[in-house]
Amino acid sequence: MQGDLISIIVPIYRVESFLDECITSILNQTYRNIEIILVDDGSPDTCPAMCDRFVRQDSRVKVIHKEKNKGLVSARKTGIVAASGQYIGYVDGDDWIEPDMYEKMHDLIRKHDADVVATGHFRNVGENYTIVKNGLPSGVYRERNLLETVYSKLIYTGEFYQYGIRVNLWNKLFKRDILQLNQLAVSDEISYGEDIACVLPILLAAKCIVVENSPYYHYRQRPASITKKYETDEKAKLKILFRYLYQYVCDSVAPKVLLSQLHCFEFYKILYRCPEIFWTENSLIPYDCVTRDSRIILYGAGDFGRILYSAIISSGFCKIELWVDRLAEAYMVQGLPVHHVESVQAKDYDYVVMAVMNLPHSAQEETREMLIHYKVAPEKIVWINDKYTKNPELLIRDIILETEK
Repeated sequence: MQGDLISIIVPIYRVESFLDECITSILNQTYRNIEIILVDDGSPDTCPAMCDRFVRQDSRVKVIHKEKNKGLVSARKTGIVAASGQYIGYVDGDDWIEPDMYEKMHDLIRKHDADVVATGHFRNVGENYTIVKNGLPSGVYRERNLLETVYSKLIYTGEFYQYGIRVNLWNKLFKRDILQLNQLAVSDEISYGEDIACVLPILLAAKCIVVENSPYYHYRQRPASITKKYETDEKAKLKILFRYLYQYVCDSVAPKVLLSQLHCFEFYKILYRCPEIFWTENSLIPYDCVTRDSRIILYGAGDFGRILYSAIISSGFCKIELWVDRLAEAYMVQGLPVHHVESVQAKDYDYVVMAVMNLPHSAQEETREMLIHYKVAPEKIVWINDKYTKNPELLIRDIILETEK
């Protein structure tokens, strides 16, 4: 095998139903000079035995078995310490990748002597998918213009929940040195937002970043219970992440540019993980018009839709008459009580609440037009109030102050 060695690290925990597809997609890469480091993070299912089978099957596969589950940050650190490659990438054990992913990224990182290549990805729900791109156009961004073209839009482009460069680890290829330095610096205490804790420092330290918005990585929306997945100390976990990022931003090359963007990111994540923090006695903030007497239809069964559905059901804040999504069939297979959007025509309700966060403005408008097509009155379609998307400090001021202490 010719060319640079690429190490691909796969943290593994409770993914036995998806692991074969994941590892097979890596073994089938058109770029052949790879080592695959499987980090079994104390998985209690058949994953350890499956990892051993892959080691016997292909000499490029290595496995590290950890006795106890120590979390994603620890697993990634274990993998990078064991890695030998000049370049390093990550794949989560429940996802899969296109055959030419690493060939394409390797060509770009070598051609431009880049520190990192960031691509688009597929967001897969059953047999359906959407393509997710970075907010910045495909191109080569070098040190001399990073402040103006990249940092100014890095984690907030001016559109709600739209990143200039998406902060996932798994749709990127990194030079070993810059990844290792920043991955090993991430605190093991961080149990949510592990990706941005590593990626943001890398992007701010990079001298050359290549953005290629073609999608190669398949991010799987896994079947899951509608019951809340976060724990009672969710707010504490978020504060650990926010403090880490706040300190890093303050010490960065562009603190003024990045601090307001960080506040937007904090708003995203609080809303995404524990939305009831914002609710008042009689208002489902940031959906200000929804009150305890409201009858709503919830649109959206992605990650945020599930969290919001569960939070409303468990609290009894208001009445959910129906839960709908344009991909209803895919979510039904996962056991969720989701209906097709056309079902709204058979219900009485006060509002249709759009429980979607990662849609660009154009896609939001398409969704509104679809709802209007099914006879939803425009004034009954509600999304997050603009005053919060433009000025999130209105909601997170107290949390910001606590974070900065």
